[in-house]
Amino acid sequence: MFSYVSLPQTNTKYLRTVIVELSFLLITSDIVLIKECTLFDIKYGGSRTFHVKCGRKTFQKIRQRFSEQLKYNRACFNIANHDYGNYSYKQFCEILQSVVRNFELVLTKGNQKVEILKQILQSNGIPIYDMLKIECPNFHILSRQHDPRCVVSTSCKFHDNGCMHCTAHKVVIYYKWLMENSDYVNQLISSLLKTKVNIIFQ
Repeated sequence: MFSYVSLPQTNTKYLRTVIVELSFLLITSDIVLIKECTLFDIKYGGSRTFHVKCGRKTFQKIRQRFSEQLKYNRACFNIANHDYGNYSYKQFCEILQSVVRNFELVLTKGNQKVEILKQILQSNGIPIYDMLKIECPNFHILSRQHDPRCVVSTSCKFHDNGCMHCTAHKVVIYYKWLMENSDYVNQLISSLLKTKVNIIFQ
């Protein structure tokens, strides 16, 4: 289920778009372990957050090689324990594939995340774009423009509201930027897709 915020009602047709943000238990050149993922439905203002469990055997293997990196990630990025979560990685991928089928465009931040999402979604034909292509600033720049106490993200059950490393918090910040720059964003998306579309309206 998506957790929704109040948005203005409109009859204008949208290109239904989802923002996807990921955080990682560990990410290296050959290992990608997703810990948290939030999807934000731009049209309806709903978000849904997943926490992915890392299996005991997998964690034991990576802990032998990356013990210090794991400690650093958890301390600096407020990452949940490896065994925290409701979904295995396989379950998460299956759910993500199913949910994203309801959308016509995926936005994420960073080319590395674009490539990871392409692998998970298995080339289902839905365009996936790095928000850098629509000139979205660095998250740390955006976060300074919004008091974290005023950014309400309700779908994450692990982090406190306003946590800067929470994926549910980040997608709300990105959504606010899209709203503030809606006309320009619509023009850039139309240029990328080579057809006139709107993904967001004031």
